[in-house]
Amino acid sequence: MNANFKSWCFGAGGLCTGLLVALGVWLGRLPAASLDHQDVAAQMLLQAGGASQCDRFAACTGPVDDGGEGLFMLDFATGQLTAVVINGRTASIQARFETNVVAALGAKASDQPRYLLTSGVTDFRRTGGAVRPGASVIYVVDANTGAFAAYGIPWNSQQWANGGPLGGGLTLVGKGLARNVAVE
Repeated sequence: MNANFKSWCFGAGGLCTGLLVALGVWLGRLPAASLDHQDVAAQMLLQAGGASQCDRFAACTGPVDDGGEGLFMLDFATGQLTAVVINGRTASIQARFETNVVAALGAKASDQPRYLLTSGVTDFRRTGGAVRPGASVIYVVDANTGAFAAYGIPWNSQQWANGGPLGGGLTLVGKGLARNVAVE
């Protein structure tokens, strides 16, 4: 083949590829242009949480209120579950809630505790008062027995909006057993 012909074919192929990419981009933008800005924002909303643990501690994150995320920490040695929330307006921790999970899980002091910790998002029904559950539920599982407990945060969104500190005990939402047979 002629070198000029090869150059021409290569150039024509590149031009066609470029036109196809441009057409794809243009066609992909058409539906988005017809959407309302709120619809686009709703479609782009992503929620992610993080979790980590070692042999002595577990931690996870989850939303608490609009714009507020909680850090949930479980101390395996004591069974103490602590939740803290940073106020974005003040850039400081302005909420702290605590409870002990040992009694709810029926843990034995002689057992070496092994826990799992994660958070979930629940849209609790709104009640008439200022205090309502926060958006996250914190789940704790005793890996030795299969017992689990779910905790909520008694959240006062009015007090939070005014910059006031929040605190108190976490609320036991429910508990049960993940394992229904004896394991030796």
